[in-house]
Amino acid sequence: MTRRNSWDNTTDDEAAVEFNGTQIRFYGVEDPGHGIGAISIDGGSETLVDFYAATRMGNQLMWTSSVLPPGDHLFKIRVTGTKNASSTNSWVVPDRVDFRQSGTTTVQRSSYPERDYFLRQNFPNPFNPTTVISYRLPVAAQVTLRIYDVLGKEIETLVNSHQNAGDYSVTLDAAHLSSGIYYYRLQTEGFTQTKHLVLIK
Repeated sequence: MTRRNSWDNTTDDEAAVEFNGTQIRFYGVEDPGHGIGAISIDGGSETLVDFYAATRMGNQLMWTSSVLPPGDHLFKIRVTGTKNASSTNSWVVPDRVDFRQSGTTTVQRSSYPERDYFLRQNFPNPFNPTTVISYRLPVAAQVTLRIYDVLGKEIETLVNSHQNAGDYSVTLDAAHLSSGIYYYRLQTEGFTQTKHLVLIK
């Protein structure tokens, strides 16, 4: 089993949460580029859950278990590598789980490790004139997200602030730019990554 950050599209990668309770609810991110995950409890049969949505939405209730016998249980979600016909990719993106125990609700993060920075490919790409850039911060940091042209000239700063650990999405409106290839760079004290985007008008 490969342990990754909470963005994963590698077939058969899994995340697991052990809990003590009688019911568990699973929350995830729906997105135009997301695929289908397979959920199971205590090694039982899998239930397929589609993470696709025409518009990106975080922290969505994706699945609720049946009422379980009191005691310890194991929740698993597996990347199937499949998607519906409308989706552009097979990403599976857990946000969190909560579970009921003796009439109370406890919140617990997914066991996908969140120690990694992650800069996602913008979507859509190519685009006209808007696109969304998403990224993850494992720790609080001073963050910059800037757009550059093919010559390395800075075109625009989308983010320049201190941010807490978590998932973020920023919309780039390129209505004022010409068609072509551009680059976006996420930078903190401990991480720098650059990806390209294509504007077609």
